[in-house]
Amino acid sequence: MRRILHLRSSGAFLGAENVILQLASSSEKFGFQSVVGVIHDICDEMPALALKAKLQGCEVVVSSASRRIDFGGIKEIKDYISSNDIDFIHMHDYRENFFLSRVTLPAAVTNHLWKKTNFALNIYALLDSLILSSFNKIVAVSQPVKREMLSYPWLKSKNIEIISNGIDRVQFCRRNIKPVQELKCLAEKCVLLGTVSSLTVEKGHRFLIEALASKPLRDMAWYLVIVGEGVMQDELQALASSFGLSERILFLGQRDDIANILAGLDVFILPSLNEGLPMALLEAMASEKPIISTRVGDIPALIADSSLGLLVDPGDSLSLARAIEFAVTDSSWRSAAGLAAKKHVFSEYSATRMAGKYADIYRVLV
Repeated sequence: MRRILHLRSSGAFLGAENVILQLASSSEKFGFQSVVGVIHDICDEMPALALKAKLQGCEVVVSSASRRIDFGGIKEIKDYISSNDIDFIHMHDYRENFFLSRVTLPAAVTNHLWKKTNFALNIYALLDSLILSSFNKIVAVSQPVKREMLSYPWLKSKNIEIISNGIDRVQFCRRNIKPVQELKCLAEKCVLLGTVSSLTVEKGHRFLIEALASKPLRDMAWYLVIVGEGVMQDELQALASSFGLSERILFLGQRDDIANILAGLDVFILPSLNEGLPMALLEAMASEKPIISTRVGDIPALIADSSLGLLVDPGDSLSLARAIEFAVTDSSWRSAAGLAAKKHVFSEYSATRMAGKYADIYRVLV
């Protein structure tokens, strides 16, 4: 069986980390054994990706780096590759793209999404685009991500393949779910709204809170659960307080029981300003939740009509408020849309289907 090293510079467990775990658990069906490699800051705790991969039974290698470019950390990874029968590498972030761009092993790289919310991240994206030009196998998780890469002249000639993210349906099987009791009690009293993502600018939480502050929604029975952590947390809590919504918006922080939390929601909302194909949205759909989201990334392709969910323009608090009003007041739509969403994501966005498409690339590489 061929051995593939999935490599990610990682701290928090976000969408890309989730994709790696799904690939690691599904690739053996296609004749590939996965090793999960993590590069992380030496000052941080053991990265969540490494811990979750070990619990899943994966072989794991962790390299600690003390700064942005740590040649000792790079050497650790290279030594592991040369002494552990690694056949090829699958890289998932700009940092390892730079570290290992000259490694002689066959390599594929996936662009999960360039975040360009500040000057430094724009520079990283530019540098990564230059590095990507040296790879033969490049994957984008969505059409917009591919389009952005092709906007750089040195990548125009590259054959960039699109492989949509996928999820493991077993994880969201009802018999494996134990709803969070606190949320279950809330849902019995009102419509329980929820969102799961890092608390960063591009996730658009501010517009969700502004939408919930609208007059019609203030008079309706709902609670909002926000799962995740990030640099925007204090600002978002202050915003909720300024609107008098602190008692109705619950910040749960980072959680490991996402499937259990999703099971307790009535509506899942993702108000992002920029996305590829978000794993959080796929997980919510797999949990039979109706969706309210924004027209960014490949979300419009995922949610093609209102039978699956409602879409609004990014940053449009007024339209978002109207969509939430509709979802809160129409329980029959919530039930029908949730069921349709589950069927759609299990049919078209399974982890096995995703792993099979990556396996086709791996076979070409080896």
